[in-house]
Amino acid sequence: AYEKESIYDAYRRRREVYFAGEPEQAAPAKNTSSKDDYLRKKQIEAEKRKSERRLAAWKKEVADLETELERVTADLFGEAASDYVRAAELDARKTEIEDRLLELYELTE
Repeated sequence: AYEKESIYDAYRRRREVYFAGEPEQAAPAKNTSSKDDYLRKKQIEAEKRKSERRLAAWKKEVADLETELERVTADLFGEAASDYVRAAELDARKTEIEDRLLELYELTE
């Protein structure tokens, strides 16, 4: 069975290919190498912080959507149960929330 690759896995795979494809250089002067190492380390740290912020935002969105889903479901089977128009609106919103949650669950894995 085909498994869909998550965005994070695709990012990691592309990053590995990118950094693995760097050509080896002849031994540069010590200062240049240290500077390059420092800059590369700073770039990796910045990417890590960016990924952590993105993950935190996704987790917050998941929590907010799960709360809204509970509220919509309660309304759908509560007050809106006899109002067909409102029930249809709530059901459509419930479907939207569930679809977005599935996307986010894949991203946060």
